[in-house]
Amino acid sequence: MSENMYFVDISWTPMANQTGYFTIGCQAVNIRGISSDFLYETVMANDLDECINRPCLNGRCVDLYRMFYCACYAGWTGTLCETDINECESDPCHNGATCHDEVNGFYCACVAGFTGVFCQTEMNECSSNPCFNGGTCNDMVNMFSCACTNETTGVLCQTRIPSMHNECSVSSDCLNGGTCMYSGNNYVCACAPGFTGELCETEIDECSSRPCLNCGVCQGGMDTFTCDCPLGYTGEVCETDIDECAINPCFNGGTCQENIGGFTCTCGQGWVGSTCQAPDLCVDNPCQNGGTCTNVGGSFTCNCEQPWGGTLCDELQVYPSCDYQQFNDHVVLSLEEDLDGVDRFLFPGGKSEEECALECSKDLRCVAYTFIRYLTPDEPPVDYEEAQQKCRNFYQQTVERAANESYAKIPGESDVETGMENDALHVTRSNKRHQLVTKVGVLILRRHLLEDTANACFGTSSRSRRLNGFFDSSGEVEAVSGVKNKCNTNKVVVGSPRCPSENQVPIQCGCINRATPGGCIPRLHRGLFGGPLVCDARAVGSGMNTDNVLSILTCAEECKHSRVHYQEFKQNLGDLEDTTFKPSVRCPAELVAPVILGCTIFTTGVIDPISVPRPLLDHVTGTCTPDRNITKNNGAHVEIVLACMSNVSPWSEWSKCDRNNRRTRQRLLLRRSCAYTEVNNMEEDIGVCKLAVPAPSNIVFIIDGSYRAGHSHFRLQLLFVMGIMQAFAVGRNQTRFGVIQVSGKSGIGLRLNDSYDIGTIIDMVDGIPYVGGPRATFEALQLLSNEMFIQENSTARNGPNLAVFLSCGASINSTAAMQAADDVHEAGILYARGIGIGPEFEYATNSDAHIAVAEITSVVRTNVTFHHIRELSRIDLMEALVADLHRLIDPTYEYGVAVTHWSAWSACSVSCGGGVQTRQRQCINPQICKEKRLVNTRQCGLRCCNATQHEVHFDCMLSSRLTLLCNQDDYPKILRVRHVDSCSMTNACEQDDEIRTSLQKRCDGKGHCSAIYPCGLTNQEERSIVVSYECCYNPMSGTDIQNG
Repeated sequence: MSENMYFVDISWTPMANQTGYFTIGCQAVNIRGISSDFLYETVMANDLDECINRPCLNGRCVDLYRMFYCACYAGWTGTLCETDINECESDPCHNGATCHDEVNGFYCACVAGFTGVFCQTEMNECSSNPCFNGGTCNDMVNMFSCACTNETTGVLCQTRIPSMHNECSVSSDCLNGGTCMYSGNNYVCACAPGFTGELCETEIDECSSRPCLNCGVCQGGMDTFTCDCPLGYTGEVCETDIDECAINPCFNGGTCQENIGGFTCTCGQGWVGSTCQAPDLCVDNPCQNGGTCTNVGGSFTCNCEQPWGGTLCDELQVYPSCDYQQFNDHVVLSLEEDLDGVDRFLFPGGKSEEECALECSKDLRCVAYTFIRYLTPDEPPVDYEEAQQKCRNFYQQTVERAANESYAKIPGESDVETGMENDALHVTRSNKRHQLVTKVGVLILRRHLLEDTANACFGTSSRSRRLNGFFDSSGEVEAVSGVKNKCNTNKVVVGSPRCPSENQVPIQCGCINRATPGGCIPRLHRGLFGGPLVCDARAVGSGMNTDNVLSILTCAEECKHSRVHYQEFKQNLGDLEDTTFKPSVRCPAELVAPVILGCTIFTTGVIDPISVPRPLLDHVTGTCTPDRNITKNNGAHVEIVLACMSNVSPWSEWSKCDRNNRRTRQRLLLRRSCAYTEVNNMEEDIGVCKLAVPAPSNIVFIIDGSYRAGHSHFRLQLLFVMGIMQAFAVGRNQTRFGVIQVSGKSGIGLRLNDSYDIGTIIDMVDGIPYVGGPRATFEALQLLSNEMFIQENSTARNGPNLAVFLSCGASINSTAAMQAADDVHEAGILYARGIGIGPEFEYATNSDAHIAVAEITSVVRTNVTFHHIRELSRIDLMEALVADLHRLIDPTYEYGVAVTHWSAWSACSVSCGGGVQTRQRQCINPQICKEKRLVNTRQCGLRCCNATQHEVHFDCMLSSRLTLLCNQDDYPKILRVRHVDSCSMTNACEQDDEIRTSLQKRCDGKGHCSAIYPCGLTNQEERSIVVSYECCYNPMSGTDIQNG
């Protein structure tokens, strides 16, 4: 390393609001002031990890700046790797084969007669030499034919034509050790034991007669068979039932009862176990709250009822609150047997889909769940009824083995098929790998059915591998899966009306009907006598809770800086005239930037699960609305409870205006968790300074509230309008505002005389509801000219009537809109600006683009601009519109100047004796105009109200000092020089302004004064002067007046 080389560590900590790429420059300067070149380094600050929530379903997430990219696994495509690539699109299978798509592959189901991966090879049916007695085989598609010699016949040339000589001379005529014998005019083969057929070519199946009894499995041999007997049976054909009670296997006085394949011990009091070998720890039932006690290996477990958990069922079950992405009729379970590192779990507590999701939420390893529900059991055929009864034990063993291995090994085909056949349960699937998973799912389901449970729930620790297609089991079961997205700090309890902790409050009430999915309705209410909110649920149509219905209560933590606020709504539909009702409830108005935590809708009179209303949440406006109309039904009653929280502090006061006529304000974004009190982030708002324009004006904004604009775009327009309004001085005789919404039913959202307080106006505009519907622009223009500015409605004042038109596209009747625009112009209404926003103005390929542009240009005629919807938040666009409006109000106005123009001079304060006049101008930006004068004054009315006139003759040749004096004995007098004449020796006199000006400067405003050589230093002997002056009795007339 060079001696002149040094290394230093440089660090930079970005602020919370500094995100993105930044370039840092460094320069070294030595003690002599010599500088090095700048070294620049670009770094990225405060970028979030967009991959933290694992958005890629079947791929690897690559985190980028403010975005992410999914690198898909083989066989998958799409933004989130959600689409399975269809390898069958290229039609790879030949010869009429059917292509079956798989993940990252395919397989061809060949028609008969073809083989190969692509079914490209025709099968050679002659390869096995099927023709006998020298016959010639001819290969054909999916078949063959034998050309026989003259001495044979038959499909395979297996029959000899009778002749006069002995046909048994050829020893190879009879197969498998058969002996040729001549009989009559033909020969026959006497077959060896175990074979049959004309040539002894067929082996006899000794198991075809099903000789094995009691579900024994027959294994055929050469002229013999053996029976593999199930547990509990023995003998050559499994005919003997083993008496397992012969050895008295039951302990402690237990009674043995022999059954098929085993025995059962009936234990005496105080003893349990398969052989009554263990003491009964459940005799006193230590499980609380209805829990069921079960002895397990010298100990016991409690099977708790919801909502209880814990060792003794004495603790409320509390689950994390997690969001899931659902996939109906899919299974989240990898089919690859060698997938390392993936765990699978069986959740016996998941008796409904909701409970299955909660079990997955509680297990940190689980990232996806699948819930399987039993639908319609197959009735076994009559022929197998007896076999099913006898083979129940064998079938149950197969089921138990499949379940206990936790999917690590799929049961062998022979075991599964035997059990399936004897139980008359057949599961079919074209893809064999899917078939195996389906069978295991049904086996697990059947295992639970033996325990009187009609469902199964399992989870997996891998969610990014794949969704294994549709779950198919011949209509017997249905499946739904969920992939865990994110969990929050809220808690969920099942079956409890209240939250488990004192610092928790309810925010959402839901319900479960284990028997009928969706067959319940939740209610969050305060009871008949008020009090805290409680959660309960009812079965749909019954009006009362049943054993299959459970409530699901979500609770949020509440603390000093994190309070939950409720908006509660109740209405009896019998009190309304309309037959349908669809209320909308909004977060409390006092909340700043409210966040919806939950919404619960309850109504009576619902008789069908499909009619249960679900909440629709609008997080932009903070509202909750039912997803369907509430109809009258036996005096139906509806209740809505909306839980909200404000995560934002109120806005600070606006800052002083900067040199660009802009001002700022801030508010703090707080953490939602009570465990943190520090600030998480800060939000800053930039606004246009309030520019005072004394002239009165009326400004109306026409905004787009149609369905093409959408709710979010409508909200952006409101924010834009509110930002413009705050830049004006609002008052009865200053600027007044109005708002008209274009929609399917255009209407006035704010009239010009609704309020003259800017705070109230902002609140009213902020609360204008989104209407939707088609874009009826002509109706809004008619409202503008026929109602908004009509004098008799007391909505108009002196001053210009101005309009700003925001449009997201063409109206439903552009011709009518253009005609209405002509009427508006004829009414003298001026347009400050027309702003086109949205896709219809952004994309030239849009068929409506030219219509939309022509329409807005016809309405506004001048000053039309087009922007992307997000540009409405740009401060420079607001500033440009503010400047346009101010110039229309006051044509002399210059946007960006520090002060307004001077006003006219005021009248003089007095008519004589000396007064003042003033003129004023207003400061627009204090940062610039603080050094400038805002009030200007000047003297006026200088004529004396009372004065004595005096005249002095001064001979320039006789004296060098001129003295002017006012007698001040009585009261102060002020001298003022009025006139000076200069006379020559010939007594010719003329006015001398030069001497007068000189004397005025020296003497005016004083009580007396002296001047040396007033006539000058030359020609004094030839001159004299006459000075006329007055003594004013107005002492203040001579006071200096300073300009402010």
